[in-house]
Amino acid sequence: MKQLLWWGSSRSRTRGMNMPISKNTAKTKPRKAKSRATKKYSREHFKSSGNVFRDMGKSEEEANNLFMRSKLMIAIEEIIEERGWTQAQAAVVIGVARPRITELCASRIDLFTVDTLVKYLNKLGKQVTLSIRDSEVA
Repeated sequence: MKQLLWWGSSRSRTRGMNMPISKNTAKTKPRKAKSRATKKYSREHFKSSGNVFRDMGKSEEEANNLFMRSKLMIAIEEIIEERGWTQAQAAVVIGVARPRITELCASRIDLFTVDTLVKYLNKLGKQVTLSIRDSEVA
């Protein structure tokens, strides 16, 4: 059996020592680092509509609903943070289970309706006002 030098990191005690090991497990030369190919991506610039969901290609109705829900969720998260509450403390005040607050703080927008978020804000002592205006016709 041929004497080979072990270069692996898993045998730190025996590093640098000549010891008999099988040919299949020995590293005979160090590996070269693989070079990463740099690929340049072209970026398109466009003016935002002010609603990221509309910019993502959602329908007008769905984009507006998602936008409203996200604004309400952000407001709730900011209130919790301003008051220095833990998720458990916020859950007690709002009257829900703590995992529900975790979902809210994780921005799980698909799990909440506008109605539910408005109720949460009311329980936090906030009043939600609604503004109706004409939409721009394209």
